[in-house]
Amino acid sequence: MKVIKVKASKNYEITVDNGFQSFDLAVLSKIKGDAVAIITDTNVESLYYDKVKSLLIGKTVFKFVINAGEENKNAQTYISLVNELAKAGLSRKSTVIGLGGGVVGDMASFVASTYLRGVSYLAIPTTLLSMVDSSVGGKTGIDLDQGKNLLGTFFQPDAVFINTEFLKTLPKREVTSGLGS
Repeated sequence: MKVIKVKASKNYEITVDNGFQSFDLAVLSKIKGDAVAIITDTNVESLYYDKVKSLLIGKTVFKFVINAGEENKNAQTYISLVNELAKAGLSRKSTVIGLGGGVVGDMASFVASTYLRGVSYLAIPTTLLSMVDSSVGGKTGIDLDQGKNLLGTFFQPDAVFINTEFLKTLPKREVTSGLGS
């Protein structure tokens, strides 16, 4: 396990592990309140959702699944997600977790930054590119018809948990793309 301390508009830690040994310290201890909204996509849900949910001991977990792919990082998906969070009764004491690649990270962090004017956000990136880029730095955003990431905020996460084991399920093209960035 390696912990990297980030000093930004809000300080936070990035924990890098090769499994879930440090999950309690890196994620569970950072959750505010008892309600957790996990936003993931159709690719990641079957791979990691159940494992992550099982580690959120003592928390009420709500699952929100978006369709995988950049074309779903849009205003319609955003509005759908915030409506679903409201229907579930998530409050300012709730935490949003983004479990997925860059699209999920951008979408989940934008939702967290705007829902109730900002709720706690934790990033669990699952692709190499999201581990080294989109989960770090507080960039959030969704695409508009006129272009990529035209609607967004800067909103630092409360923590980032990188599990290098996630990389084993990626296609070679995804790993190569992440290395090239």
